[in-house]
Amino acid sequence: MEPGAVFRAYLIADNVEPGTPEAKLLASTLEFIRRLGLQVGGSKSRGLGLLRVDEGASRAWFCDFTEAHGSPALEMLLDPRKGHKMRLEELVEFLRTGRS
Repeated sequence: MEPGAVFRAYLIADNVEPGTPEAKLLASTLEFIRRLGLQVGGSKSRGLGLLRVDEGASRAWFCDFTEAHGSPALEMLLDPRKGHKMRLEELVEFLRTGRS
């Protein structure tokens, strides 16, 4: 991958309840990647190198299936973008506290 190239990735976290230890761990991991990036590969000449998050292009959707039922729940299951849209930093805070 050339320097400056765009690498698009999707993360789907299933069954994560905000405020739980699991959600806080996920929030801390996302915050680390958001701030410092993610080193992918073994050295400078192998692998993808240091990947950084493009905050402006990043999107997050939280799908709350405890609140949605019937057709709305099915639509979110088929397309997570039907969930609550938020910035990545908002998702991190929401996972930690349960409040966005």
